[in-house]
Parts: sequence; C-alpha cells; structure tokens
Amino acid sequence: MLLLIKLVSRAGGWYLPITIDEYDVRTIDDDGGVDDDDKDGAKQGCQLDDDTKVDEDDESRPIVSPTLPNAAVRAQHELSHGVFAPWCDSCVVGRGQDDHHKTATVTDTVDKRRRISFDYFFARQSQGEPQVAILAMIDNRTQYSNCTVVEKKGAYPDVVRFCLRFLEELGLNENDKILLHSDDESSTKQLTKQLVEQVHVQASRTTTVSDSKGSNGLVERHIKTVEGQLRCHLHSLASHNLSLSSSSQAFTWFVRHVAWLLNRFHVSQKDKQTAWQRLTGETYSSPLLLFAENVFCYNKTALRGPKLASRWSSGMWLGRHSLSNGHVCFVPSEGCVRVFRTVRRVPLTDRWNQTSLDSIAVNPFRPAIAKDATKSQLHRDFSSGSHSVQESPKVPKEQPSSSGVPVKRYTPEMFWVFNTLVIQK
Repeated sequence: MLLLIKLVSRAGGWYLPITIDEYDVRTIDDDGGVDDDDKDGAKQGCQLDDDTKVDEDDESRPIVSPTLPNAAVRAQHELSHGVFAPWCDSCVVGRGQDDHHKTATVTDTVDKRRRISFDYFFARQSQGEPQVAILAMIDNRTQYSNCTVVEKKGAYPDVVRFCLRFLEELGLNENDKILLHSDDESSTKQLTKQLVEQVHVQASRTTTVSDSKGSNGLVERHIKTVEGQLRCHLHSLASHNLSLSSSSQAFTWFVRHVAWLLNRFHVSQKDKQTAWQRLTGETYSSPLLLFAENVFCYNKTALRGPKLASRWSSGMWLGRHSLSNGHVCFVPSEGCVRVFRTVRRVPLTDRWNQTSLDSIAVNPFRPAIAKDATKSQLHRDFSSGSHSVQESPKVPKEQPSSSGVPVKRYTPEMFWVFNTLVIQK
C-alpha cells in the first residue's frame, strides 16, 4: 500500500500543511457554556495554507480543550475568579453551566425608570446543614448588586439600613426616579415599603404576579450567578485546606466578599465591562488578597499608646470595605472586625489557619462583641454607615447654648463612622 503525503514549499523548506479545528477557537461565555454564535467568526483565519481546505462534509464536532496558563496567571485568577476560566477547577465546579440556547433579544419598553430588584434565597452546602437566608439586590441600569446573610426574612432595622446604603452607593440624586421591584412575598413587600418611605429620592414599588418567578427575572439570574460564585470560592478555599460552614459567622463575611468581587471583576460578555465600570467609569485597581488569609494589620490608633508598643496586629483578611476601600480584617486578640488602611502578607507557610477562621463569632451587623451597652451601640451595624431607620431614636436637633452658639449633638453612629472611615486612613 502506497501512502502519499502532500508537502508545500515555504521559505526555502518543505512543510506539512496543518489546519486548526474551528471549534477549538470558539469563545466561552461567562458561565462556561460554548457560544454557538461565534461559530462563523471562528472559521475566519483557521486555514494556514491556501491549498488546505476544511472538509465541509465532516460534521464531527470535538469538545473544547482548555489550555493551562502559567503559575502567575493562575494565582492572579484565584484572587477573584471574576472571569470564567475553563482551565480552573473551581470555576468549572462552581460556575459551569449547560450550553446555552439561542434566545431572541427582547427590548423592555414598558418602564424606563431605574429599577432595583430585591429577592431572598436560601443556601446550604449539605443536607445536614440548616439553610441560611440571603438577601440579594441588583440595579438594572448598571448591574451593580449586593448580597447579605440575614437572620430571617423581613424589614428589620439592620436590613433596611443595609439596603439604604446600597442605594447610596448607586450615586442617586434628588432628581432620580427609582422603582423598587420585588416578588409577591410579604417579607420583600414590607422591605420595599420601608425603603420607599425612607429613601431620599422619588421612589415607588411594584411586585410580581403571585407565584411568577419569571417576572422578577433580573434578580433571579443574579442569584444564579451569586450561587455559582459562592460554590467557586468555597472550592478555592478547600484547596487551601479550609472549610467554611454555611451556618457559621464567617460565612456572613464570605457572602459579602463574594458580592463585592462580583461587582468589580465579573466581566459581562455583552459590553466587556464590570458593574463597577458602568457605575463609576473606572476600572478597580486596588490590590487584593485571598479570603481568610492571615495578615499583619497596621494599627494607627496604637500611635497614641506607649512608644514601644507594637504598631501591627495579627488579623485575618475578610475583604475590602465598599465605602472606604479599607481592608476588613478580623482581629482574634480583640474578638472583633475592624477596617485597616495597610496590611502585610505573612509567609506562605503561615497564611492559613482553620482555628482562626472558626473563631469568628461576629457578623457584619455586629462586628464586635461588646462588653457594655455603649460599645454595643457604637458597633451596631458595621456596614450601615450613618443611616437611621424609623425604629431607631431620632437624632436631636441642634440646641442653642446660653451664648447663642448652636451645640452639636453627636450620635454613637457618628462616632463609629469617624473611627472607621477617618482614623483608619
């Protein structure tokens, strides 16, 4: 049997023409599915030689084969997992989805007001764990979103303050008109009612038809994305021999951090932008660490103490603060979570500690275990800023002194904002 091989002459030598399979250059969307719309574009440039043609009669289609990048790229990707990577086990395990179906684009012409959607969902890692309730919210204009673990569903003061701060992060002004959208459950309806009464812009609220989850599709899709990100980062923690129970207090910080990462590093395939870029017009560039990583925290308040006292404290990195951009760290020696401007990494051998992670007994609504009522009031809500709600005492107005000069009255919340957002800088 005679085998004939066709060679081509190029640059003074003889070469065997090779064709790159068209399906190996197709794009992969942000959920790990193969985008069939890019098939025609993939055919362009796949032929290396003019004499070589793709066999159009062969309809076999191989599955995409991922290529493993170098160690530096893998380490950078592990910080946020913002863009789906087919070579990353955590991305495939946590965010991998079924191949997408083609859908027609539907333009929303019903309501042009800025709509913020709210919904609760439950999460747990195993059948033996109790489910935890998580509140999710998202802005339809920028896709900016947030999530927080709540003790239970409803319009409680801590939850209302958290939502008010989220609306503040959107940069709303007095002339904006917003629509607070939720499902037909009483818990979310009570929440949006409280927000309409207390938000500083023109707001109204709507609900979906009873038992119609599809009518709240924006936040439902967002919840699906959040669940994938949570699975992804839990798998990443396991690679460092760390486990995190859904019912633990550390999980409340974990959810906040994953939501924070989602806004700043999850790139949409439609406009190639993150929610943070749409909201601010800038790319987030501050350095990151891995969740639950042991660090040294620079404590500026120690400057007022003894000259030879240490200026650094051992802590565990839990993310960045969404308002001040400071480092949120748990300090085991103090049993509380604080915001620091400067942190330093420790050697790789000392970077992970399951015991320290399990010792976290505070959450974002209660960042410190107070020893007296005053301290409890100061640390009432870690991420609520200076927002007040109707259930809280009103701030007294300024009263003139005997000399006629107004006397400024400060609330405990004002002192807390000063301590966390000014002193830590």
